[in-house]
Amino acid sequence: MTRWLTVTVLLVSPVGVRADVGLQISSYVPHDHIIEVAGDVSAYRFFVRDARGDVVPVPLAAGQNYQLTWDGPLPRFAVGRVIVAVPHTSGKEPAPEEVAEMIRLGSSPPGVQKLTGFPPAAAVPPYDSRSRVVSRYRLEVAPGGELRLTELGQNRSSPVPLLIWLTAGLAAFALVVWVGWRLVRRGGGRSPAPGAPNP
Repeated sequence: MTRWLTVTVLLVSPVGVRADVGLQISSYVPHDHIIEVAGDVSAYRFFVRDARGDVVPVPLAAGQNYQLTWDGPLPRFAVGRVIVAVPHTSGKEPAPEEVAEMIRLGSSPPGVQKLTGFPPAAAVPPYDSRSRVVSRYRLEVAPGGELRLTELGQNRSSPVPLLIWLTAGLAAFALVVWVGWRLVRRGGGRSPAPGAPNP
């Protein structure tokens, strides 16, 4: 019995380590963000910082969708995208350079809101079939007058690649157990030499 457990552990452990390492290997795919404007946001002017760090004004209006997307290779030092909402009551419209400075310093005038959490890329495991991750959000004005961004969910991967990975893992495990059982049977079938003590 002890021999059986020893052989099984020695055979299964490397496979388990390799499987665990394999599951940790992820690839990066573009990550799009679709914002559904559910209410009247005309009291704000909007700016967005893209993955390069450039800040540009963007039009957001009730009943329309705005998509943050990135096509082509990502910059070597990509930054998370940020949407900045500046109320009209704050006076003159700030220049994009001023908005970029607000983001860099992490401070902003009263009433200015920053919506963050829009990475340009997403890490997906090998069994994820998505070539592009798409997240959806709803943007609306809360009762207090502040903007509220609610994440609605993401597009889903096909379950087929995951099922293939699970099936292959179970088959490999069954093969290792079978090989260990055969080794134990072969070793246990030998007769001890005359005069030798039984193990």
